[in-house]
Amino acid sequence: MIESRLGKEHHLVKVYHLLDWGRFGRLLSCVYERSEPVAGVIPYDPVKMFRVMILQAWHSLSDPKMEEALKVRLDFMWFAGFDVGDDVPDETSICRFRNRLVAKDLDSRLFAELNEQLIAHNIMVEHASAAIIDASVIESAARPKQTVYPMPEDRKEDETPPSIIKQSADPDAAWLKKGKRSHFGYKLFAVVDEDGFARHGDMTSANQSETTYFETIVTDMPKHEGMRVYSDKGNASQSNRNLLKHHKLKDGIMHKAARNRPLTSWEKIKNHLISSIRYIVEQGFGTLKRPLDFSRASYFGLERVKGQAFRKMICLNLIKAANMIELLDTGQHAIPSLKRLEAI
Repeated sequence: MIESRLGKEHHLVKVYHLLDWGRFGRLLSCVYERSEPVAGVIPYDPVKMFRVMILQAWHSLSDPKMEEALKVRLDFMWFAGFDVGDDVPDETSICRFRNRLVAKDLDSRLFAELNEQLIAHNIMVEHASAAIIDASVIESAARPKQTVYPMPEDRKEDETPPSIIKQSADPDAAWLKKGKRSHFGYKLFAVVDEDGFARHGDMTSANQSETTYFETIVTDMPKHEGMRVYSDKGNASQSNRNLLKHHKLKDGIMHKAARNRPLTSWEKIKNHLISSIRYIVEQGFGTLKRPLDFSRASYFGLERVKGQAFRKMICLNLIKAANMIELLDTGQHAIPSLKRLEAI
């Protein structure tokens, strides 16, 4: 009844029928593992809780707001797998489940499983021709506290230059100055393909150098021989170009002018061509930061923020997938037959 009200064009209906939730269930089977039986309430089905995590990340809801939405929104109840009148997870259960995912490093594995399923449906290509790498700052959920030490004495301010100590409830966040603005938080490294689907990601403190971290990203990301790696001129070092050559990847790093060595005409043309591809990753960050509201982290600590980043990238890929497919009717029920929209 609820599904028929939502209609087969509803994004949650499309996503629900698109995915094989049993495969996610096998990954999630370890969430409640215990060394010995423990008396207590039976935990919620981990697949249902994973769908709650998707809803929370997609709509950027706090734990209390997520609990409330599960009680009053029919589309949320239906997608997560709860009926009207069922007990739904409270905010504490939602928080604990999310922390379990982080503790077992499951968010990245769930993201990889999603991509495998999208490839199986021919929504994502298996061997992407491009890997576009970029990084963007994610503000910390905490605000840094500033303390001046030692405190200057009245009329003696000039005797001892004070030092500034910055403390924060978020121990892993760091400062980064970009242009005239200073940012306190983290840096999200993302790799997208030529269609804009997120293929890989990682999170570091904001002060991590993009040039030196390029090797880590290229080494860890899914890749295949002949793929072209695109990146901005911040990664234009000979060591990074040699790294791509070592992995048998094509060089799509922009060229950077140096003192007494301006760009050649060929390098300017190549930079222009690379820029015409690199905008795709900027679109991805735009989706993450605006519709998915990931300009600022919701949690403290690198691992929790990294888990949030993978859940946001899951939503990014699901948004793109939902826009590329339609459900087909056969018989009397809405069923998971899928047809890719060729016009997209």
